[in-house]
Amino acid sequence: MPQLPHRSPRMTEKEREYIRLLEEQAASGLKLSEFARERGLKESRIRWWKAEIRRRSRRRRAKPSESPGEESGEQRHAH
Repeated sequence: MPQLPHRSPRMTEKEREYIRLLEEQAASGLKLSEFARERGLKESRIRWWKAEIRRRSRRRRAKPSESPGEESGEQRHAH
C-alpha cells in the first residue's frame, strides 16, 4: 500500500479516523474487502476515503497557505 500522508493539524477528524483504519488494514495483511467485512464497514466508503486522503494531501502540498475548511469540496464530502 502506498504510504499515507503524515497527520497534520489541518486534517479533519474523519481524515485521521480513516488514516488509522487504512493503517490497521495494511498491518492486518487482509484485503480491503476482508477488512471491511470483518469490521462491518462499507468497502466503498473506505476506498473513497483512501482516494480522498490522497487528493487532499496533494492539494495541501500544492497550496500550503490554505487554512482548514478552505479546500474545495471538503464541505460537500462529509462521509
